[in-house]
Amino acid sequence: MLSIDCKTVGTNAGAATPSQINVMQGPGYHLRHTTVMAGTEDDTGGVLGQLARDGDQLNEYVNGIFDGGYSRENGLTGLRLDLGIMFEGSSTDPSAPGSISLSMQHAAIYNPLSIDLIPSSPSSEEISDTTLINPYENGLSYGPWIDEGSFLTTNGETSDQQGAQILTFKGKSGKFYGETGYNTETNIRCWPVPQEREKGAWARNVADYTGVERDGTGRGNYTAGTATLSATRGSTELDQSTTSYILRKLGNATPQFSEIVTVSGVNVSIAWQPLEATIDRDQTVKYLVYRGDSNGANGAVIATLTPTEFNYIDTPGSGTHSYWIVRRDTTRGFSLRPPGYYSLGVVA
Repeated sequence: MLSIDCKTVGTNAGAATPSQINVMQGPGYHLRHTTVMAGTEDDTGGVLGQLARDGDQLNEYVNGIFDGGYSRENGLTGLRLDLGIMFEGSSTDPSAPGSISLSMQHAAIYNPLSIDLIPSSPSSEEISDTTLINPYENGLSYGPWIDEGSFLTTNGETSDQQGAQILTFKGKSGKFYGETGYNTETNIRCWPVPQEREKGAWARNVADYTGVERDGTGRGNYTAGTATLSATRGSTELDQSTTSYILRKLGNATPQFSEIVTVSGVNVSIAWQPLEATIDRDQTVKYLVYRGDSNGANGAVIATLTPTEFNYIDTPGSGTHSYWIVRRDTTRGFSLRPPGYYSLGVVA
């Protein structure tokens, strides 16, 4: 049994098997607040292929976002969204007695070529309260979270959010599943990704690997030739970082993080570090310093700084004030603040 609350997954554009990450095989899956994005040239599979196998089980998907094949990078469209390739009984004996139930509720579905239920008796399925909507225009600017105040934040069950919200670390360090504190909310921000500079440098020092090359036609099929795999790719490329690699995927500017707010008398100092990725630093046009209320709302720009300025001193008057930074990217416009990412300054 697998139960996941809050997860973002996706397939690579042009993948040979479009449902590689989505072969959901028993004994039952419960996914809530999950964002699934797929990009592939093959329209014979589906984002949610093989939801149920192996005997009696329930596969439940609630408050999810499912992209049927749209890719911001290559514009591919037309995947089939299979909501259940059902098998009666076990995978070794499909004719054996079994009961399979599929439930998809309060989902935001985008760009499916078709929405199919493929049951095998005895089985049951339910699709209810789903919305055909473009999530990228309604709050999904970054894969790991939903924009504040957007349509998707209240389009789910009982006005709950749809999609993932991955903003802080959960679970005490060193704890395994089931141990005390393994799922405790730490309220420690997980963006930018910790130690990404060190991790990137380590990966770039790994020697290239040369081995047999897959021919792409399916599992276990290989050519007689060889191929070389470099450790310097994706998030470990010289101009990239893990944070940038993940958050730039949907075409939006990488958010600015890590503002440090200190108060000295009537003055509030706001300082921040430039983003780790060279591709972000080189494309930064300016920084906007925002001040808001004690809840991080009602923000207004109080200063506009150059790409080489990383500190500003404000004199706001007494009270509790929130601060955050927005960066302007040369090609991607203004970044959006992750939900709850602001710092407070209290002036007596």
